[in-house]
Amino acid sequence: MPESSPATRYGQMNPRPPQHRRARPQRHSLSALGWSARRGGDPSSVELATAATWTVARAWSAPGTLVARPAGEKVHRVVLAVDGAVALTVDGVEIALSPREIVVLPGTSMITAESAALWARCEWLLDSAALEHPRLAAHLNTPHRLTAEHYALMTTMTNVISTAPAFGTSAGSRTLLDALAATAATAIVDATGKRIDLSPSQAKLVERATDIIDASHRDPDFTVRALFQRMAISETHLHHLFALLGTTPRQAIEARRVATARSLLALTPRRGSGTLGEVAARAGFRTVRTMQAALARQERREGEPLSTPREGTP
Repeated sequence: MPESSPATRYGQMNPRPPQHRRARPQRHSLSALGWSARRGGDPSSVELATAATWTVARAWSAPGTLVARPAGEKVHRVVLAVDGAVALTVDGVEIALSPREIVVLPGTSMITAESAALWARCEWLLDSAALEHPRLAAHLNTPHRLTAEHYALMTTMTNVISTAPAFGTSAGSRTLLDALAATAATAIVDATGKRIDLSPSQAKLVERATDIIDASHRDPDFTVRALFQRMAISETHLHHLFALLGTTPRQAIEARRVATARSLLALTPRRGSGTLGEVAARAGFRTVRTMQAALARQERREGEPLSTPREGTP
């Protein structure tokens, strides 16, 4: 990474590393995290510390397309966006990730990342059973906006660990894995705003519902009725299940369509009427107006300023 490359500190992109730092962290290529550039993506830089069961890194990539090879059956890839929006495609499923959002992805997945600007993020590769708990199943593969406290905690941990490779060879490196996994899990739970209190059987049903929604949400004819029929459970049972997560089946389907629409919009340079219509259709919305209303509702739920796309806006 060039001398003037940005350094992440408390989630902010500073023009230079602190001048008082005597020893600079070792630079790595994207391949150290399993990424390769398909289009653009370079120059990129990675600072990391790694042990047998974990890797903690902060990374910067130029605009372009990156591809990540599978990291391992028991490994989870934790990605926290710091600067720049990115559209991830994970086993064919599109996920939009914006600054201060986190997503936990299975290590068996092929991942494609497309960004139109500098993409800065924290990445953790964790071989931990803590992230395989059934009560977290419904919240994996889904972006979550972190609280300010968890965002500061995770970026600070990343900054400290990634610039001190000695952590990877210390006697406490295994214990550090437990702390990293617990931090990621706690951040996701708190980001949902609801306690996750599911039995193992309920968690499996939620995971199945999530899989069906992921596979079918692009079909505008896919409804709550289609969901409970495919799951072979009653509509009441389905609503009770999602109530435990603090949402409804209808909201879950809409949120998935919104996530796909955001991914497509992030890659769209201009938003003319034809472009918005295509995005709406590909995301499972019948009309542009329906998509805009859903985007506005989702932004209100997330407490974000409204930025609903309009025709003709760049």
